[in-house]
Amino acid sequence: MGLDKDLSKKINLAANTKGSYYTGHHEGQLLVIPNLGIVVYSYMD
Repeated sequence: MGLDKDLSKKINLAANTKGSYYTGHHEGQLLVIPNLGIVVYSYMD
């Protein structure tokens, strides 16, 4: 599954800003970026 390069860049930059947070464990990771209105769930199959 591909991810738009512009969106990927926005997510990476915003992930390091105040107010963004994440949690993770062996099943996957959850990243919440309130200023973009985005929740990202990633996992390895």
